[in-house]
Amino acid sequence: MNNPTSDAGTDRPPAFFYGWVVIAVGFITLGIAFGIWYSYSVFFLSIVKDFGWANRDWTLAKALRTRRFWFLAATFSSIAFAYQGTLLHSVSAMVDSGLTRQTAAAYFGLLGIAGSAGKIMFGYLSDRFGRERASTVGGILAIVGIFCLLNATATSTLLPMLFALLFGLGYGAAAPLLPSISADIFIGKSFGRIFAMIGIGGGAGGALGSFLCGMLRDVSGGYTLPLTLCMLSLFLACMFIWLASPRKVRQMVKNNALKTRNFKN
Repeated sequence: MNNPTSDAGTDRPPAFFYGWVVIAVGFITLGIAFGIWYSYSVFFLSIVKDFGWANRDWTLAKALRTRRFWFLAATFSSIAFAYQGTLLHSVSAMVDSGLTRQTAAAYFGLLGIAGSAGKIMFGYLSDRFGRERASTVGGILAIVGIFCLLNATATSTLLPMLFALLFGLGYGAAAPLLPSISADIFIGKSFGRIFAMIGIGGGAGGALGSFLCGMLRDVSGGYTLPLTLCMLSLFLACMFIWLASPRKVRQMVKNNALKTRNFKN
């Protein structure tokens, strides 16, 4: 004779599922609260104009009242979400696609080597062609790399290798570019405090990306959704960097230097 109580119990989600739901709701609540705070800070607080930006003695209080600060914080958060979410789950995603653990680990090692090369390459490119352009190229390479990871199969050797090389180069771009962009905009006696506050966005984004990608993998049964979110996050990061426009501040510094030199002559 069937026991209706036991049958009903088998239809219930596993106990750990409720823990995921509670944590996810908590993160969503924090995200909404941050969005409200961000909107207020960007659109309703007084905004410092570009005129004379490079000559200002920046403090943390002044920086918090500018659009550029919040665009940089959003950049750090978006980039960290994408890179940490992809990095921590890349081996698992390759194993899910059919690769052996040893092969996936080898490609992960190649990714690290490419990342080291990306740091040097994009540091030079950003000085030569501008922060925004270099960041965009790095973001595009990383997005294409993630796309290769999504389409990797057990019989494919090219796609996992392209993921390791392209994503590694794009990931490496973040290390020299993010501090340089921040310094271009807010260099001064209080830069350490300002950069630390901007970096909080990176820590929050990295933690959320790592967690959310894992949760979505468990819920959906695959990495299509979480890795797609990582690609979208990189796209947003590129957009935020252009909105922060460090090139304008660098041009102001150059113009001021030329004026000072001409005045002395």
